[in-house]
Amino acid sequence: QIYTDAEALAKQGLVLIEVSEKDGWQHYSATTAGIIKARVLETRLSSLVLQRLRRVVDWARNRSIDQLGRGHLDSPGSLGWPPPDSRPVRQR
Repeated sequence: QIYTDAEALAKQGLVLIEVSEKDGWQHYSATTAGIIKARVLETRLSSLVLQRLRRVVDWARNRSIDQLGRGHLDSPGSLGWPPPDSRPVRQR
């Protein structure tokens, strides 16, 4: 699904997909239009969502494609989020 989404974004001019002559791998980067659109979308997010999104981006940037492809986090708390069952329970 990621590649399909990237190709759709490339067709909209938001992502540039280049193939490396050296290794044949595809390299993806945001275009100027893509960066502008992302910044506009950021203004629509709550501060909590934006903070968590930035944590995910930082986490992903420090992983290889193999690590990302495994589809799991290093540990349950690797992004610094509380576990789902740690939310305060509201009295009825």
